[in-house]
Amino acid sequence: MSRNQKVLAAVVAVLVVVACLAAVWVFVLHGGDAIRWRSDFHIDRLEELSELVTLRVQVSDVLCAEADGVRAAFLVAGDAVISVDMGLAQVANRDDAARTATLLLPGPSVLNARVDHRRTLTYDVRRRLFTSSRAESRVRDAAMARAQGLIEVAAGSKENIGRARSNAEKTLRLLFKRLGWDVEIAWQGAGRSR
Repeated sequence: MSRNQKVLAAVVAVLVVVACLAAVWVFVLHGGDAIRWRSDFHIDRLEELSELVTLRVQVSDVLCAEADGVRAAFLVAGDAVISVDMGLAQVANRDDAARTATLLLPGPSVLNARVDHRRTLTYDVRRRLFTSSRAESRVRDAAMARAQGLIEVAAGSKENIGRARSNAEKTLRLLFKRLGWDVEIAWQGAGRSR
């Protein structure tokens, strides 16, 4: 081997070692897959609420979606809050001397439902050949929107609304009892409860 060939081989070897060290430095020491975040969140609006939250419902299920050459399965977890809008409550049959009254309430309803993205997992995603990554994103976004709607429907079951109603009655009776009042609860569009 000539002297020039030896020098060239040594230079190539050094370059390979430097490239390997650089790759280790970038991908291992500095987390080549690390996500760099940039955000500039601002408050859009504030909304005053007068909700009596009486039940939180935890929901989980498997959701499968297929569209645009993408098949995906998600392990979805989320929750919903059921409440009574106390801003719509009315007092009827008030007797200050006897300290009795009837409290007319709107029925409980799902205040909000959400997908818990910390507990929700992508189980499987399969794409046909030449399917774009945008198609995968569209399927994932549509699946999460669908999941949120399904969480709301599951949480708003007749059984859960009944539990929320019962919890509201117990809470309000206890509150008024501590204030020295005997309150009868009546639900708008439903019979009275005592």
